[in-house]
Amino acid sequence: MYTFLNKHPYPASPAKVIHVKGSDYEMGRSHAEQTADCIGKGMAKFYCDFWKRALSQAPQGRLEALAFAAISRLIDPLLVNKLKSQVPDNVLERIRGVADASGQSYDDLMISVVLPDLLPLLEVYMARLRPNTVIEVLEPPRFGCTSFVQSGDKFFYGRNLDFPGVAYWDRYPVIQVTEPTKSLRYIGFASAGVPIAGITGINEAQISIALHQHYCAASNLKGTLPFIIAEDVLRSATSLNAAIDIIRSSKVATSWAFVITDGKAKEAAIVENTPRAMGIRRLSTEDPVLAHSNYFLTAECQASEFATTARMNWDNHSRQNRLERLVSAYQGKMTAAQGVKCLSDHFDPYWGEEKIINRTISQVYNIQSLLLDPSEMKAYFAEGDAPIQIRDYHEFDLGELFAGRGGRTGTILPGYRFSDEKKVASKTAFILSFIAAFDGKLDEAGKWLDEMSKIEFVPEAALVSGVIRLKNGDYEGGRELLAKAKAFIEEKAAAKGLAALPPEYFETCIFLARSYDLLGKRAEAKAVYKALAERPDLEDSNIRKIAQKAGPYPAKRLSRIMMPYSSYIPFE
Repeated sequence: MYTFLNKHPYPASPAKVIHVKGSDYEMGRSHAEQTADCIGKGMAKFYCDFWKRALSQAPQGRLEALAFAAISRLIDPLLVNKLKSQVPDNVLERIRGVADASGQSYDDLMISVVLPDLLPLLEVYMARLRPNTVIEVLEPPRFGCTSFVQSGDKFFYGRNLDFPGVAYWDRYPVIQVTEPTKSLRYIGFASAGVPIAGITGINEAQISIALHQHYCAASNLKGTLPFIIAEDVLRSATSLNAAIDIIRSSKVATSWAFVITDGKAKEAAIVENTPRAMGIRRLSTEDPVLAHSNYFLTAECQASEFATTARMNWDNHSRQNRLERLVSAYQGKMTAAQGVKCLSDHFDPYWGEEKIINRTISQVYNIQSLLLDPSEMKAYFAEGDAPIQIRDYHEFDLGELFAGRGGRTGTILPGYRFSDEKKVASKTAFILSFIAAFDGKLDEAGKWLDEMSKIEFVPEAALVSGVIRLKNGDYEGGRELLAKAKAFIEEKAAAKGLAALPPEYFETCIFLARSYDLLGKRAEAKAVYKALAERPDLEDSNIRKIAQKAGPYPAKRLSRIMMPYSSYIPFE
């Protein structure tokens, strides 16, 4: 019935195992030679294209366009070049090796190196210039990945890498075994064109490390990029404390958490970092499960953290709590098969049912899902077409990888399976729309959302579809979808006896009011704004301010909405 399930528009390759050694330049060349033309289609292309498109989308209106042009001209020479100057020579040589062997632009590849720090840095400056557009961290969760560490019969580390780049990173997955000239060997779980293991990796001393992104008010343009710090850990740390000491001696540019495990000692810690503070949570007999969802849990780092929307707060708080509860319920008896099911879970605690998106452990942004046993040196790596979380996890023997072999054992563990098969089609259609939107193809994104609406009605998807219709000039079509989403949430919450409505309800109301303005129905718009401003369960102070002002919404402001899928971009 759903033909796109049989022929995926973005067919993924199986994880490619590669071995690189020698100098950094030689390792970069070897990475490129073994991943071939995938580099030109993968994550580096996504980063560069997305960044160029973001800088080219000037808002309408003479003054706004002039301001945007001025800021755009400053970003490259000031922020981008400053971050590039913090990249050490050995990493520059590795990128140069990739560029020389692949024919890709060195400058374009460097954008992919600094962009993970550049985007949160821009959020920091936005928060300083326009503090009214960000909100307090209520619980206090953050945007990003999800991890857990469990000590028991088995010692597991589970990690979801969540970041824009779906169907790019996960379409060309790479497991790279790195043998530097003068340091420990290590394995990186990466992607074609990303010859760096510091995002997620493990070394031959059984020390693993992974990154989680945060947003907070502090920044330091002289700080070190986080994956470089993490790779320093992989190169030299032989114990948990040695890894922590390396992080302690480094200064980050923006805010990050480092999840570290020592498979030999079955020890683990989450080191939370801002440019001004550091906090540590350790695995212990009293606390045998650590779960993290990119929000600071240490007092040292919490004070400077901010959120952009209430939906971000709800989403990340739900994911972290749900993951911790799921893992803790096994009381140290969890198996690898159960661990991958925890990572790929699709349950929304607010509605008390499985959902394809929102407040689920496994996010729309997921580009990698991995369960690691750092004691027995096994990895269970999700592979397949986007969304990978609902595919299968393939076992790799890390000892075999270090011995120069392929490492696949043939053991396959199934990921999350929806109880209703139609949700597989619904989730896939939404992911395909998301991919199209990030490629700048809003018309195609809208068509996938229409396809999804034939399968099931999801109010968050209707909100996205409604905003896309407004951007495309279909004001009445957008209004109809937004009104339907609003009524759906109200009726479902009433049926379940839920008094406080979820954040997506208030976001929908904002755009419903705006749709009335765009249709010239000012009285109807003011009525929606007034009702919204008076809601006692509205937690997002920025949305309340917008509703209280209730100014007419002009069509030219629709150009500011670059990514309607993201609740991590504050409302204006």
